[in-house]
Amino acid sequence: MSRRDIIGAVVLAVLLIFLGGILVWTFARPSGSIHDPKDSIFVRQRIINLQKSAQ
Repeated sequence: MSRRDIIGAVVLAVLLIFLGGILVWTFARPSGSIHDPKDSIFVRQRIINLQKSAQ
């Protein structure tokens, strides 16, 4: 391998590690308490809409 190939491989490896770190940081679990799904505003609104459509 030439010097240029080695530099290209190192740059690609660093870029891959950097993007992998961003991916892990983006999807990290939230800190704090996790609320019950039935307390979600979206679930409550869906229930209201279902009740309206049943009438």
